[in-house]
Amino acid sequence: MTREDAIRAIRLFIAKADKLESLEFVKLTREGKRGVVMWPYQPNRPLERAGPGPEAIDAFVLTFRFFIQNNEPVSFGNLPAVYEAVGANAEERLRIAKVRTVLNGYLDGESSLKIHERPVTERHVLDVFMWGGLAHSHHEHTATFERWQSSPMFLALENHFTTILETVMDLILWVREYHKGVLARLEIDVT
Repeated sequence: MTREDAIRAIRLFIAKADKLESLEFVKLTREGKRGVVMWPYQPNRPLERAGPGPEAIDAFVLTFRFFIQNNEPVSFGNLPAVYEAVGANAEERLRIAKVRTVLNGYLDGESSLKIHERPVTERHVLDVFMWGGLAHSHHEHTATFERWQSSPMFLALENHFTTILETVMDLILWVREYHKGVLARLEIDVT
C-alpha cells in the first residue's frame, strides 16, 4: 500500500463514518427508542420491536459493511497497514492496533442472549444478520437467519443486532476523530 492509498483510505473512512452518522438508524438509536414491546394485558396482541425499521437497518448496513469486510481498505482489519503506510508514529500505530483488539474482544465475547440454552457471541449475531440476511447470503448464516426469523425470539435477536451495530458505530466514530488528529499531525488535509 502506498502512502497515497493510505491517505485515500483514511479519507474514505472519515467520509463513510460521516455518512453513517447522518442516517435515520443513528437518529432512532440515539433517541433510545428501541426494544421489544410486550402487551401483558393484551395477550393476543403480538410483540413489537421499537427502534429502527428494516429500511433504516438496510441503509445503515450498506455503509457499515465497509468497516468490517477486510476486502475494503477502510476495514478495521486493514487499519494497521494503513497507519504503517501513511507514516503514523509508533504510538498512533499501537493505538489503532488496540482499537482492533478491543473490537474483536467485544465481538468475540458472549452476548446476553442464549440460544438453546447456550450463549452466543456478539460476532455470531452480527455475522448471521450481516452475512445471512442483509448484506450477503452465506449458506450457513442464511440457514441460521431463516431459522431465527421463524422463531418467536426474532424480535429480541434483531433488537440485539441493532445494539451491536450501535456499539461498533461508536467505535467507528471515535476512530474517525482519531484519524482527523493523525492527518492534522501529518499536515494532510482531511478532504
